[in-house]
Amino acid sequence: MATITGLERLVNEKSAQDILKGKVAYLGHSASIDRNYVLGVYHLQKILGQRLVKLFGPQHGFVTDVQDNMIESRDFIHPFFKIPVYSLYSHSRIPTEEMLKDVDTLVIDLQDVDTRVYTYISTLALCM
Repeated sequence: MATITGLERLVNEKSAQDILKGKVAYLGHSASIDRNYVLGVYHLQKILGQRLVKLFGPQHGFVTDVQDNMIESRDFIHPFFKIPVYSLYSHSRIPTEEMLKDVDTLVIDLQDVDTRVYTYISTLALCM
């Protein structure tokens, strides 16, 4: 029996897609993938089109390019998706009102190794 992730349910089940109301933001990183190694953001962009309005990245950045510990990542416009990417490991660890402006739904897709030294669980909690 295969394990089906929430991302794969979202991709394959219309009923799962129906929960994505209004304008959507996505919190993920380079390990936010399906079983075929396709990034979750690609799936969401295909499903949502222009309703995908913002991206958020945890420690190490949205594209996991900041590997040194305690190095903060910057906000930027994603060069492919042409939407803002906000760092939640920079000037703020919590999404600000401005960051969440015009966002109706936040999808959180963080792969974690479940150890206390990782910051992803605290990022999840702070987003909630």
